[in-house]
Amino acid sequence: MKVRFTDNSIRMRVRKSDLKQLKAEGQTRTQIQLQPALSFVLTIGDTPAPNAQMQGSTLTVTLPRTTAQQWMDSEQVGITHQAVQPDGNTIDLLIEKDFPCAHRPQEDKTDTFEGLS
Repeated sequence: MKVRFTDNSIRMRVRKSDLKQLKAEGQTRTQIQLQPALSFVLTIGDTPAPNAQMQGSTLTVTLPRTTAQQWMDSEQVGITHQAVQPDGNTIDLLIEKDFPCAHRPQEDKTDTFEGLS
């Protein structure tokens, strides 16, 4: 999984192997080996809308079950949502299937999606 932050937005790009793990286990994660490690988790839960929360050094983005199931089982590329935080600020969430980078022809593309609508 690739994670990108820009201003008040979080973008998670999910590879095929991440999607397989999300389907099987209900979550997928990646880490940056700092002290302490910085973790990013995408999970499926009983929530009315996609949301993000930070607890310690772990950022968790939670998707509602029906939203996640529809996305995982279709050619739908992404899920977008503007989540309202407890302090009233909003954060833009974009969770999408990862496509090969056009500007990196030598990159291994076997774990990326191609040809989705």
